Amino acid sequence: MKSSTRADTGATSVSPALSLWDALPEPILLADERGGVLFANAAARRWFRCLADPIGLELVAVLRDRSEHAGPLDDLLVRAVSSSGADCRLHLRTDDDGVKPARLRVNLWSDRDGTRFLLAQFNDWSQPAAEAEERARGDRNALLLDLLGATLSDLEYPLGALRWCAALDDESLARLPEELHRPFRAVRKASRHFADLFASLDLRGSAGVARETPRNLLRAAAASELDAVVLLGDLADPVVREQCAALHEHAPELPVFDAVGTPLHALTTSLRETLDRNRQIGAADEVWRRVEEIALRDALTGVLNRRAFDRFATQEFARAKRYDYPLGVALFDLDWFKEVNDTLGHPAGDRLLQVFATYLHSSVRQSDLVARLGGDEFAILMTHTDGAGALTLIQRLRDTAEAHIREVLPPMERMPGVSVGLATLPASGMERFEDLMAAADTALYRAKRDGRGRMHSAA
Repeated sequence: MKSSTRADTGATSVSPALSLWDALPEPILLADERGGVLFANAAARRWFRCLADPIGLELVAVLRDRSEHAGPLDDLLVRAVSSSGADCRLHLRTDDDGVKPARLRVNLWSDRDGTRFLLAQFNDWSQPAAEAEERARGDRNALLLDLLGATLSDLEYPLGALRWCAALDDESLARLPEELHRPFRAVRKASRHFADLFASLDLRGSAGVARETPRNLLRAAAASELDAVVLLGDLADPVVREQCAALHEHAPELPVFDAVGTPLHALTTSLRETLDRNRQIGAADEVWRRVEEIALRDALTGVLNRRAFDRFATQEFARAKRYDYPLGVALFDLDWFKEVNDTLGHPAGDRLLQVFATYLHSSVRQSDLVARLGGDEFAILMTHTDGAGALTLIQRLRDTAEAHIREVLPPMERMPGVSVGLATLPASGMERFEDLMAAADTALYRAKRDGRGRMHSAA
């Protein structure tokens, strides 16, 4: 399969878009309004390479030939032409006889001459499909637990699972599908046997008591790697009391249980409650970490968003003022970015923003902040960087970034460039972070006013 050019379709105004689309990782097919395929990018040729050349074929026919279930394609073109676009999910056969879940989006797209085309974009849906299957599996597991009258907390730790299986009654078993009766009875029998063995254990022996607290145990306690400590020695023993004191000194919040003076049932209940509480705390911490990560990142580019940048940069500005160290902020704006969206389409514009953000992030220090403030405007906060250092760094970044994005774009009437405004601390009148940002914004405005594609520094 080969890619078509705009010359093949009888006009030339869409040619710049084809070379950029050809470099995108997502498969793209371009068709006329009647559905005849005019162009397939490199990614689409890899997805559909076991077909004959699709140029000139019907878009729906190409998709039907590769789709496991063609039902979603019945009115695809009608919906795409009569509305703002149409999308569906397909299972596409691959060249290795596998099946790839995919999301298809078809939109109307017009070139500069006003000629209308159908733009079909594919996204690999394997990960969302796997997550949906995992959710369905979880639902089935939840149904099974509900039939048994159990919860996941009953089964998450070995002793709890052992006790639950041993206590499973015939009434609960009767609620299960018949094919599960025999295996669950076998598990119940084995669980009762092990529960009896565990109940007969004597934990009162003192032969295993260490005469000093191991250093690796203290390190693990201090690093919060332990849920609890169970002492097998007598608390009347001075050595055991010394061990307790050492543990309390290194980890005051760590629970320590006495296995000698505590009944076995009470000991296992306390351990279970401690493990459940720590597990809930750990799960909550992980959830909040993920929520915070999502809330702080720009969804398209992966760099910090405006809210996160303002929050962290304000804190850094306060530290710079308090300890009197230099600080710099640079605002970047992509010149003529709208031309990219209008000429090459929004997928190309999004890809350009991703390329630009990745380049900025990879070109600065780990201590610097890179953010997308909105649209095509980005910012970099440079810590411990004076005016001369910031000027040198940002000028180099501007020049190389502009050259890089022009390399990946096809020739256009107005080639996108990079304008930058720079402001640094210390400077007179800079009492708040907002003052530093306003100075950088004024410098950026002067760079745009003086012809774009340049950098200006605040006076």
